[in-house]
Amino acid sequence: LAGSAAGATAVAITYPLDLLRARLAVRRSWSMKASEAWWQAMAGGNGKLCIAGLYRGINPTLLGILPYAGIAFFTRDTLNQLAAKHYQTSALHTPLAAKMASGAIAGLIAQSSTYPLDLVRRRMQTEGFVDTGKDGVKHGVGSRKMQYTTIWGTLNIIYQREGAKGLFKGLSMNWIKGPIAFMISFTAFDYLKIVFHIHAPAGVNDKKEG
Repeated sequence: LAGSAAGATAVAITYPLDLLRARLAVRRSWSMKASEAWWQAMAGGNGKLCIAGLYRGINPTLLGILPYAGIAFFTRDTLNQLAAKHYQTSALHTPLAAKMASGAIAGLIAQSSTYPLDLVRRRMQTEGFVDTGKDGVKHGVGSRKMQYTTIWGTLNIIYQREGAKGLFKGLSMNWIKGPIAFMISFTAFDYLKIVFHIHAPAGVNDKKEG
């Protein structure tokens, strides 16, 4: 629960940056100045900055990050506890290989179980930008009605057009990125706690010694 809350808070604060990254990544041409490209990604085809527009697609993101972070933290902690019992040590002092393996497995499971929602987020973020390099859904050449407006509607469109496999398009790359990211972050987190001596609440060691 704590992991889910932390993940949701981080996403809500940094979401506009993720939106801009997604839109800039699908640009077909960089003939314009970088500043103009950034403004176009932020304002879309309106030419006017809309705060709500910077959070387009945040609903599936928040819906996905809650189980995503929760599953990742729960899986990693469970596996690390099992490793601690096996090596007869504390969860914080398990061997490096065990820390990395538990983090990688946690990332793999979390990525796989919540990927369709991540796909919905990307579709909502970049609708119109993939074809035109800007928000052409409403304002570009060949304007059309916006399709990806709800989570269920987007999932249904993907399924109807691309089948069940379409809901997991691109997952193979996340199987590489996710485990590596979690492996590094969880392992670094544990070692930093050891370095700064924050692995045990104050007084615990004293009680044991007494």
